[in-house]
Amino acid sequence: MQSAKAKNPDDKEIKSIVDLGAGSGAISIAIATEAALKDIAVNVVAVEKSAEAAQWLNKNISKYELTTRVVIEDVSIALQGVKADVVAANPPYIPNHEKLPHEVIGFEPEMALRGGAVDGMDVPKQFIAAAARILKSGGYFIMEHHEQQSELVKNVMVDNFTNIQSISDLTGRDRFTSGIRI
Repeated sequence: MQSAKAKNPDDKEIKSIVDLGAGSGAISIAIATEAALKDIAVNVVAVEKSAEAAQWLNKNISKYELTTRVVIEDVSIALQGVKADVVAANPPYIPNHEKLPHEVIGFEPEMALRGGAVDGMDVPKQFIAAAARILKSGGYFIMEHHEQQSELVKNVMVDNFTNIQSISDLTGRDRFTSGIRI
């Protein structure tokens, strides 16, 4: 939410945030909790394709007594007709051929990790298209991705977004890309 506010050139009030690929809800919960602590009225919608992950998502949201709406649907068809101020996305992005450490495979389902193809961009492209459809003009988009996908992500975003920037994680690797919806 801080990142979205910092990139909000007109200081518009953020009223709606969509979390694509919500998984167990860490991002949705963090956003909704921060908004509640700061007494900010914001609608948070968590979109998750996996029914199993959505069970954890609902359970985790109820723990914090949040009003986050959960939509169990593929991002490519979710939220038709909805327009949001901010979209955060954490798609599966690891290339299918990349070997994963045992500690990752043991705790995450393949569906939540693998982005397809040689470059892992099949699923991230779907998330970028969904964000472009869902965002209002001037809305903020941020997506996590593989450290080697930064330029690929920017190239996909260029038709629908401006102010496209790579953002480094705490280890200095470009793991996020953001942009403003045209």
